[in-house]
Parts: sequence; structure tokens; C-alpha cells
Amino acid sequence: VREHMEYGNGDNRYETVYGVVGKDDQVVEGSDQVPYEGARASGDELIYNGGVVTNRLTDSVSVPVTKTWEAAAYQSEFTDVAVELTLQSRVKAEPENEWENVTEDGADVTHYLHRFSEVSLSESYTANWPQYDGQGRELEYRWVETAVYQGIDGTTDEEVKEQIARASTEEGDEIRKIPVTNNSFTLTQDGTSVAYVSEVSDDGKTITNRIQDTITYDVEKEWEKG
Repeated sequence: VREHMEYGNGDNRYETVYGVVGKDDQVVEGSDQVPYEGARASGDELIYNGGVVTNRLTDSVSVPVTKTWEAAAYQSEFTDVAVELTLQSRVKAEPENEWENVTEDGADVTHYLHRFSEVSLSESYTANWPQYDGQGRELEYRWVETAVYQGIDGTTDEEVKEQIARASTEEGDEIRKIPVTNNSFTLTQDGTSVAYVSEVSDDGKTITNRIQDTITYDVEKEWEKG
């Protein structure tokens, strides 16, 4: 038997998966029945006796993000700065669940923005990702800021990635990686340590860095005996 599907305008699109799709979105080993040794041959679209075919939603969704700095006092200090964004997802119908990093080939999906200048403290990026997981559940996505780099002078994406690969977390190094911890980080700008907070908009489409407007003082109280 061979399955054939036809679509009209506006219909959802499905892919044919031979076998049972497990919770990890992969085909369960042994669930695809073929009358010969080994895995299903390329181009074999038949459904054999005892076999299982799964129809999986395949639409994609656009995931945009805009990164903005609000730091007028240091507007000229961002030409050597790059930011690392990490893609996260969760099932849309289960907003109580934690966001999880999206992975590809075993690594977190990241993107770097680096085209900041004195006249442009904002940059945008858009990527397309599957709208549904392997179980047919609709996903929602967001980008979060996970690191900031200083000492970047590359102009192309390839040059910037090469420099980022050589970055160190040691203070004073030529190319420095500053992890974003608890939505905050500190840059060295104009010879001064400047603390920033990283805020994500409710719709997940805008990440804004602004100078932290609170200062923490450590005070020690001592009593002198009379």
C-alpha cells in the first residue's frame, strides 16, 4: 500500500514518517516494518503488512528578534561588541513549562549580532523553525541573550564567529566573553565598569539592554565597647 495526500489552499501540511514517533521526536527503533534486511531503502514509499505510518505536521514559523542598547552615555563604545543569542522553545499549550534550549546536531542553536555603531545601537534577525514538534504539538519560540563579547573587530559573520571561538572569560584578555547571569552583565566602557540588565519583551521579539539604575552598597556596622 502507498499513501498519497492532496492539499487545498490553507490546509496544514504533513510529512509521512514510516514507523512510530517517540517522545524524543525520533522514530522508535523496529517500528517500521520492511520485508528485507536493514533500514528502509531510499525511495521506498510502500506500507507493508504490520507497518505503521505517522503523518506529522511540518509547517514552519518565523522567529524574529531585535536587540537594542539603551546607553546614550556610552553610545560610541559598542563598535567592538557582539552579543550571543540562544534559541529556546516550549509547547505553546503548556506555558507553565520551562523554556528549553533548541538544539541542532547536539549543540544549542545560537546566533551572533555584532553590527552596532555610534549611529545604530539596534540590530534585527529572523529565522524559520518548525511550528510543531514530533508529537504534533504547536511550539512557541524566543531568543534570549546568553553572552556578550568585547574586543570584536571582525566585519563579516564568519570573521566574528572565528574571533568568538578564541574568546576568553579572563578579565583583561584581548577578546573577552562575558556570560549573562541572572539577566545582567558588566562591560568595560570608556575605562569604567558599566552594569547592564537584559530584558526580554512579553512577546519575546525584543531584547533591550539598559544601564542598571540601582547600586548595591555593602555596609559593615561595628559597636565599640564603652
